[in-house]
Amino acid sequence: MASIVHAADETAWHEATLPIAQQRDIVSTNTGKTYRIFLYKPAGTAPAEGYPVIYVLDANTMFAPLSMLVHGQAQRRDATGVTPAIVVGIGYTTKGLLDEVARAEDYTPPAPDISNTGDTRAPRQGGADKFLAS
Repeated sequence: MASIVHAADETAWHEATLPIAQQRDIVSTNTGKTYRIFLYKPAGTAPAEGYPVIYVLDANTMFAPLSMLVHGQAQRRDATGVTPAIVVGIGYTTKGLLDEVARAEDYTPPAPDISNTGDTRAPRQGGADKFLAS
């Protein structure tokens, strides 16, 4: 059985990153929340008509697999038929995969007082109109 040799400072596991993407946090004046925006752009010069853009919510979870799929499939466009595209992810500043409280408020139908609209996962709901206006 092979043994694994570690340098003293390399024994700990570290959070993985996605080298083909970028991210930044922005504050929405409509919701008052900070959102984490993820961005994947194909390498090279954009075509004259520009790239198509794919938007994905729940980006803390869904951005990496979607952007890797677009990236990988576009590399073999002749075989896959997939056009290179920009992927924009909208997520939250959580270390977790989902921010259930924030998404319940942002993704549920409008309610003037952010009251119960049926999503039992969070106390604040009904902010979709503000989220869409962001």
